[in-house]
Amino acid sequence: MSKKLFEYNAPVQIKIAALWASLMSCFIYCDYFGLYEKGAIMKMNEGFMGPLGQVTPQIMLGVSSMMAIPSVMICLSVILKPSFNRILNIIFPICYIAIMVASSIGAAQFYMFFATIEIFILLGVLYHAVRWPRQEA
Repeated sequence: MSKKLFEYNAPVQIKIAALWASLMSCFIYCDYFGLYEKGAIMKMNEGFMGPLGQVTPQIMLGVSSMMAIPSVMICLSVILKPSFNRILNIIFPICYIAIMVASSIGAAQFYMFFATIEIFILLGVLYHAVRWPRQEA
């Protein structure tokens, strides 16, 4: 006689946090694999950052901000109040999907592969945020 496996239904906050964590893993691996492209490290040593061109303090701040938001959203998705949490988890995925689409134009195949996965992850965040469970008042 076999027993049915227990199905854990994670709260929406945990599901969204897990999706943000998955997104960050994809970001990190995609950037890491990009270092293996011919000339990538030489360009970095010369102060160039891909399509953004010459590195400036403003570009570094912008890129740092872009990477910090998904990192922080892992935690914020669990600790913020639902109403504000939901809003952020609708706005940020839309912004990042636009960034992924724009940055993948003419990109290497591995980058487009990761961008596709990242877009689906962001759609997952958006899906769960839009369908956030409601309580009766």
